[in-house]
Amino acid sequence: MISTFSSANFKIDENTATTYKATPGIIGNITISSSSTQVANPSLYTLDYGILRSIKAGSTISVTLPPEVALSSTPSYTYSINYGSFIATSPTVTTANGTTALSFAGLIVSQLNAGNNLRIRFTNIRNPNSISTTSSFQVVVSFAGLPT
Repeated sequence: MISTFSSANFKIDENTATTYKATPGIIGNITISSSSTQVANPSLYTLDYGILRSIKAGSTISVTLPPEVALSSTPSYTYSINYGSFIATSPTVTTANGTTALSFAGLIVSQLNAGNNLRIRFTNIRNPNSISTTSSFQVVVSFAGLPT
């Protein structure tokens, strides 16, 4: 599930598709991909996020992993704007009811203008233990102020 919320916590848009296009909305395209398709294998997961409207500095992006996908003992996270240099970041990690949520509160330090792309990489995420269909990733953007 992919959701966008305003700073007052009002839902702007939402979809459960793997690749999502919101018209109109904040999210242009969002995809989550894995570098490995092997069962239980550590993998590099990549979240690509196209921005239709500006996201103000101080906004937060949270990614909830499906319960079938797990963090390894040595995860790492990097991000880039417009596919430029990757910069390491440390999210707040919370686990509840078998799911893990990664909250990137300090990621957006200056406004991201419409037309930009954000890429977050999650290294050493363990793939599911079976080839069965998994639950969904959930991506939520919480805005610091109204989107423009």
